[in-house]
Amino acid sequence: MRRMREGKKITQQSLADHTNISKGQVSRIENGTRRATRSFVEAVDRILEADGALIKLRADLNRNGHPVPAWFDWPRVEADAATLVSWEPMLIAGLVQTPAYASALLNRNQEAVEAGLSRQDVITGNEERVPPNLVLLVDEQALYRPVVRPRRPGSSLNTLSR
Repeated sequence: MRRMREGKKITQQSLADHTNISKGQVSRIENGTRRATRSFVEAVDRILEADGALIKLRADLNRNGHPVPAWFDWPRVEADAATLVSWEPMLIAGLVQTPAYASALLNRNQEAVEAGLSRQDVITGNEERVPPNLVLLVDEQALYRPVVRPRRPGSSLNTLSR
C-alpha cells in the first residue's frame, strides 16, 4: 500500500482525510502494526486505483492468517536477487543452516527440512547464474547456542565459513 501511495504521490494525511481515520492509523496500517478494515482497504484501493489488488491482498492475509500472501514466492524472489540480507538474532539463517540444525529446529519434519534446505541452492550459483551477495547479521550467541545434540563445538562456525 505504501509503495502504491508513494508512487501516486499521495500523502498519508490525504488518505486519512479521505478514509476518516488519523494519519497515525494510516502509518500503523502501512507498517503492519494495525489491521486494516475492509471499508478502509476498499476506499484506499479506489483512491490508489489499485484495481482490486489491495482488496485481494487483504483477503489473502485474512484467509491464511499469515503476513505473507499466498502469491508471494520467496524461493523465486531469492533466485532473482542480486543481494540477500538476513538478520537473525536468535538462530542461524535458513540459507546457511546444516541439515541437522534445520531438522532440530523443525522438529524433524523432513518435508519442511528439505524445502528449507533446497533454498540453499540459490547461494551456490551455477553456469546459468551468478550467486547473489549474501549479507548475514547473526548474534554471536546463535553460533554457540546448542540446538543439535550431540553438540559439535564450532560446527555452525565451520558451516558459515565455507
